[in-house]
Amino acid sequence: MTTQFTYDELETAVCLWEEALEHRGQQDILGFRILDAGTAEARSEIIELAKPVSAAWGHIDGQFDEPFDWEFIPRILGYITDGLVRGEPLNVTDEQAIEFAKQIVGEQS
Repeated sequence: MTTQFTYDELETAVCLWEEALEHRGQQDILGFRILDAGTAEARSEIIELAKPVSAAWGHIDGQFDEPFDWEFIPRILGYITDGLVRGEPLNVTDEQAIEFAKQIVGEQS
C-alpha cells in the first residue's frame, strides 16, 4: 500500500522521529516502544502519526506561540503516549490529535 504525504506531513514525521529518538534507551513508554517493537516498527508507527499530528497543527495554526519542532511535537507525543502501557502501539486519530492540540494551546494561558 502506498500512502501519499504532503511536504508538511513529511516534516511532521521527521520531527516526530527526531523526538522519538531522544527517548531511545530511556525508561519511558516511547523508549520502551522503540526497544520492544524495534526501530523499523516504531518508525512505521511514527510515520502513521504524521497525518493526524499535522492535521492537529493545522487546526491550531497561529494559536500556539512556541516552535513546532521543539515544543509542540514533544508535548503532543506526551499526550499520545500518556496512558499507553508497555507493548501497545503508538496511534492516534485525527480527532484525538486535534483535541490534544487544543489542550496544548490551553496550557499556554
